[in-house]
Amino acid sequence: MIKRFIIVLIFLVSFSNAQIYELSIDPNDTSTYEHADFKIWIDESIDTLAGVYWFIHGFNLDSREIVNDLNFQFITSNKKFALMGVHLSNMNMNSGIGDAVLSFMDSISVLSNRPELSNIPFFINGYSWGGQFGYHFARWIPEKILGLISQKGGYHDTVFSHSALEIPMLLFVGENDLQYRIENLSSIFYNHRQYGAKWAFLVEKNASHAQVSDDQFLNSYFNEVINMRLNDNTDYYQPILLNNLIDSTSWLGNNKLLNIDSWGCYLYNQDSSSWLISRKIANHWKKFNSQDTLLIEYNLDINEDCLIGMDDVLFLVDILLNKKTNNLFVDYNQDLILNIFDFYIFVEKIYFE
Repeated sequence: MIKRFIIVLIFLVSFSNAQIYELSIDPNDTSTYEHADFKIWIDESIDTLAGVYWFIHGFNLDSREIVNDLNFQFITSNKKFALMGVHLSNMNMNSGIGDAVLSFMDSISVLSNRPELSNIPFFINGYSWGGQFGYHFARWIPEKILGLISQKGGYHDTVFSHSALEIPMLLFVGENDLQYRIENLSSIFYNHRQYGAKWAFLVEKNASHAQVSDDQFLNSYFNEVINMRLNDNTDYYQPILLNNLIDSTSWLGNNKLLNIDSWGCYLYNQDSSSWLISRKIANHWKKFNSQDTLLIEYNLDINEDCLIGMDDVLFLVDILLNKKTNNLFVDYNQDLILNIFDFYIFVEKIYFE
């Protein structure tokens, strides 16, 4: 493919040693897309990049300025990820647009002297048309996709895709959005979930075709997916093998009742329920779907043995004594601190309610 132009910018505002690379890939004789424009931000203090976080806007919109977003820079660099935005004209992989993405990565790999860029995987967050593109790209090259967030698109390919079943996904619809969008996403969810798709379905209450603004949820999902899909000993200079996720360690959510529980304790039909990568994401899922102003009451069975009792009390004591910050799901008074007050509330819920 022809490289139309290359711009290298030194970005010195929030990261003193970061670079932005901008590149467009022209279609070749066999391609049918019109344009493929990319911009990627790299924190040069990272020795080896582990992946690329890729945000895609709606139809005919340009997400390249996402690389200047300070929050996204912090979130992605914290996981040793680059940050990418795009302006694309086609979402069908047979147009050659997928090859353009890979060509861009190969070109920037050479330009930045970072050979890992040709191997590292993508995490994609797409709104509307962008979610559709992300879904089609994930089906086309699943071995390169860590996870996908698809927000309120309406033209996702409905043909069954076995290759995408192992890719964790969040599929969002708006309660007041156009019916064809809701039907499109719900149909692919239920058609694939019965075959074990690692997907969750979410309905934003009192919302139409607007971008999801729950950054805490979306960022937590990104972090959880990266933690579970990447190996600590991965060689990023070779083709990367991503971890498949295990059902037995996941959670499930009933899309109608909004009940959640761990895989082994779940009492409802698993085939039609949302698959949730962890307890933390399960609670985010329930909160988002119900739109409660406060956090949903966390499941009291914190040792996940399908029973609630003294063992859970002892488990909570262990968490409090060890101050395990990854266990904020037991922050029962919702002050973002784990202490004796959470213990009091927990015991009261078990024995006095």
